[in-house]
Amino acid sequence: MRIPIAIKLALAITLLILSGMSTLGFILLENQKTVLSQQINGMGSAIAKQFASSASEMVLSGDSLGLQTLVNNLVDNQQIKGAMILSDKNKIVVKSGQTPSTDFIQHQIDSNKTAHHFEWNANNNKQDPLICFDSPIKFKQLIAGRIIMTFSKQQMVQSLESSRFVIIFTTVIMSIIAILLAFVMSRHLSKPIYNLVAASKAIGAGDFKYRLNERRNDELGELALAFDQMAQGLYEKAQVEDVFSRYVSSNVAEKILENLDDVELGGKHVNASVLFADIVGFTSISEKLPPQDIASLLNEYF
Repeated sequence: MRIPIAIKLALAITLLILSGMSTLGFILLENQKTVLSQQINGMGSAIAKQFASSASEMVLSGDSLGLQTLVNNLVDNQQIKGAMILSDKNKIVVKSGQTPSTDFIQHQIDSNKTAHHFEWNANNNKQDPLICFDSPIKFKQLIAGRIIMTFSKQQMVQSLESSRFVIIFTTVIMSIIAILLAFVMSRHLSKPIYNLVAASKAIGAGDFKYRLNERRNDELGELALAFDQMAQGLYEKAQVEDVFSRYVSSNVAEKILENLDDVELGGKHVNASVLFADIVGFTSISEKLPPQDIASLLNEYF
């Protein structure tokens, strides 16, 4: 199956642009995901530390009612799904909203002692991913307990989905434009090649006057100029053959032109027979015929 070079160029340019757009979109999404994660982690850690500082005195005094009121007010925030306060024995003091089990919390803390946040899903609900932040409740150097706060990542997920849609939509639009431009560019780049093919066919058919007349300052322009020079040389050779064949037989003319390197000026000794021929009525014939026909007539005898 023959595929035109214009199609090949268009496909190559399109694939290159699609690859670039896809790579750029992936990098943008990953970068936005990292930025949003850093923002929510920073905000969650700051709120957890502030809440732990506010609850330290009530934890030490055993003010469960005040702690419950503080937790309930905190959960009223749309982004905060739950909060709980644990004692230094890892027992629940107060809680409100969605919170993980104490065993799960202890496992996460033991698994990674440096990170103060971990992700989980309430009742395996993957549609609403949650992230918990823990902060120790300190009074001077004494750790009186721990606060666990649950935040929703739904807003971050929605932001990423919105960005993904925008990037995909932009990529599709840019790809369509790129495909159209690629076909236009490929047609422009391949046009001189098609012209060269047409010129080659014309020269092969004997039309030595065919010229490309390309005015390009590149390699294709140099190729077109060389082709025109070749066509001019063939045209001049054809003219010489035509003129030469008027005075000598076509066989002799072809042999001489085919072996121009062997043609030498001067004479040489040969054994030959001399034939004299008198054409009857040549004078009257020559008066009636044009010069070209007279030359052809003489070439038949000599």
